[in-house]
Amino acid sequence: MTNISEISEFELIKRLEKVLEDCSLPDAANGLRTSIGDDAAVIESPGKTQVVTTDTMVEGVHFLPDLTSTQDIGWKIMAVNYSDIASMGCDPFSTVITLGIKPNQTVEALENLYKGCKNLVQEFGGYIVGGDIVRSDIFFVSATVIGTSQNQKVLMRDKAKPGDLVGVTGHLGCSAAGLNILTQSLDKTSESSKHFLYEHKKPYPRIYEGKFLLENGVMSAMDLSDGLVSDLGKLCCASKVSAEINLSSLPVNPYLKNSHGDIWKQYALNGGEDYELIFTAPQKVMDVIAASNRYDFSVIGKVTDFGSQITIKDENGNNFIPVSKGWDHFNSN
Repeated sequence: MTNISEISEFELIKRLEKVLEDCSLPDAANGLRTSIGDDAAVIESPGKTQVVTTDTMVEGVHFLPDLTSTQDIGWKIMAVNYSDIASMGCDPFSTVITLGIKPNQTVEALENLYKGCKNLVQEFGGYIVGGDIVRSDIFFVSATVIGTSQNQKVLMRDKAKPGDLVGVTGHLGCSAAGLNILTQSLDKTSESSKHFLYEHKKPYPRIYEGKFLLENGVMSAMDLSDGLVSDLGKLCCASKVSAEINLSSLPVNPYLKNSHGDIWKQYALNGGEDYELIFTAPQKVMDVIAASNRYDFSVIGKVTDFGSQITIKDENGNNFIPVSKGWDHFNSN
């Protein structure tokens, strides 16, 4: 193993560039003229809509270094950014990565981080075109991703309308269960535990689903990073509408219901880090979405009227009040 302090910044960059060499090559046909190695990447995209997003993962806040491999951190920093691109109905194109590293970290650990980044990029497309490295007392990694679309319209938070149905991709709550296993040192050997841990460590950005939604008439969407109630609340606030969720309609993996009693309700509503897509659409559009067997979609409620309230109905039609409201960097509960 080689510590960061034993080599130069330039040598570290060259080693990380080597890891990425087969997913950061210039592709003139896609508008990428220069990649890693210049002061900035040069990108041309005539006739395309561009979106840009950025996210950061900080040691002790977003991951526990003793419990999370750097390769998983690499995958996840890309996944959370790609999830934002997916929520707009776009394709990921170019990424820059910033590392804040401690001198006693090993070069091999950072190479593994970049392998995690590369693995996701190779699965979902795009290029890693550059970034920055700084010395830091706290380890962190930040990525900024540019996405593109041939469609002039993109999915937005502020397009929900009263009468729309509320849909969601995939399943909810498993990532929160995985985090609980990690932080509470619970059994990691059962099939359900392995599933929860995988969902937490390797979120799957819904790139293809986002594009499918946009192509089929959906206008309003966002990704679920802070929890269903919290994020749907943000969408409703942006659209100046309210929404009603049916607890019995939430898509929850059987592992979660069978192994966590009623706690599954809290995990599904407020667990966070599911990185699924929440979206709204009129009945006729939702019928088209629901009829497709290409992807996993569920209708979980409806947009009710103007305001910004989220109402949750239990199996008996009564109001259900969740214990927590979802993740907030400065007011977690």
